[in-house]
Amino acid sequence: MTINFGNVSDDYAKYRDHLPVILFDQLKDRGINFYGLNVIDLGSGSGIFSRDLAIQGANVIGIEPSSELIKEALRLDHLSGISSNKYFQAKAEEFTLNDTYPVFTAVRSWHWFERNRTIQNIKKIFRTQGVPNCY
Repeated sequence: MTINFGNVSDDYAKYRDHLPVILFDQLKDRGINFYGLNVIDLGSGSGIFSRDLAIQGANVIGIEPSSELIKEALRLDHLSGISSNKYFQAKAEEFTLNDTYPVFTAVRSWHWFERNRTIQNIKKIFRTQGVPNCY
């Protein structure tokens, strides 16, 4: 079965709530700071968490299979004054990039992925130094 959230991208962007700001405070308390990090946001959708990461100072690449949701993410990024995020249309199981990255996120999307294929794909471009104490 193929799910296409692009068919409802306007409603998705309008009604999908943001994560609580306290999340980043709690991560910082555990030594996790996104400032200056290159982050891959898998299943980025309309860019909700990608924008939050950019506000925290991360350099974000969103991976999203729906072109409609990518367009919505770019529109909302623009309205938010964020121009640094990049988005690529691809599935988490199949995307490729020309560099390695230390941080991957999958907020509200992990359950849609073929997990083993996604993990194998991440391993191809995961920078082994990574971010210490990430869990």
